[in-house]
Amino acid sequence: MNNQQDGFNGDEQERLKKVKNIRDSVLWIFAAMMFHFLALNIGSFIAVFIYMLKDLSSGDLAVVMAENGVGQLLYKGIYDYYSEEFAARYIYEPTNLATIIAVPLIILGLFVICKVTKVDFGKQLALKKFEAGRSSLGFMIGFTVYMPIAMIVAYTFIGDLSPDTTEMFNMIYENTPFILLFLSTAVCAPIVEEFTFRGFIQTKLESMTKPWAAIVIQAVLFGAFHMNLQQFFYATLLGLLFGLMRYWAKSVWPVIFAHIGFNMFSTVFSEVMSHEEWAITQTIGSVPDIILALISIALFAAAFWGYETISRKKAEESGTTL
Repeated sequence: MNNQQDGFNGDEQERLKKVKNIRDSVLWIFAAMMFHFLALNIGSFIAVFIYMLKDLSSGDLAVVMAENGVGQLLYKGIYDYYSEEFAARYIYEPTNLATIIAVPLIILGLFVICKVTKVDFGKQLALKKFEAGRSSLGFMIGFTVYMPIAMIVAYTFIGDLSPDTTEMFNMIYENTPFILLFLSTAVCAPIVEEFTFRGFIQTKLESMTKPWAAIVIQAVLFGAFHMNLQQFFYATLLGLLFGLMRYWAKSVWPVIFAHIGFNMFSTVFSEVMSHEEWAITQTIGSVPDIILALISIALFAAAFWGYETISRKKAEESGTTL
């Protein structure tokens, strides 16, 4: 009887331990997302402040300060869009600088969480040894998948969602120097987003559920983190692809390069297409969208096949399965 009671108590303690681990993991996952979000907002305030200091004597800023006072400046000047010029200068232009400023804050936040939870920073973020082969293929996967996803967005209901977001992105592109846009969008954002979602969050989820569930959950969280319906759909699709790649490689590095490839294509393509006088723009514009999409799909399939093949061989060598 005592043995049965001891067994029951042991099972109950094990169950309670699992419940506690799941609860703690969920809390730290949301803490990581909140740190990421908070860092972006801190970066935004710092970036806006830098722009305002730089333009302290400019007409629009001077008028807003004179009419509303410094205390009313952020509320009336930014959130109520005091003027189109003011919004362009102090909302859209600082956006990319804000992302760059947020990078060390996001990494610091993840590092602090790892220290508090007593887990290894490199292991939790899946910062396994860098592999040039899979990282190169990852870049090609991200670079070539952009066009098919852009077509899905453009020719389905997704393209009609969140029109304000589309307008906002257009304003950001129009009011930001290309080098700053490129550094922010194609380099900084992919690194910290992968550290947070395919690194910290997916690793946490894999410790508490099955791999396929971890991939799906982190993808949905990644889509929701963008906070608009249009980006939710295609960011979730990307999250599924990147999550699978991360699981196969057991490393976040190939996925960082995939994300860089995707955002780089988006940034460079938008810049090229904005210059109608360029010969390359006219050449691209003369090719039907379906042809561009089919070429991209073929290249994507080849890169993905190569990535899967390398991953399978690596798994066989280590005695594991994909």
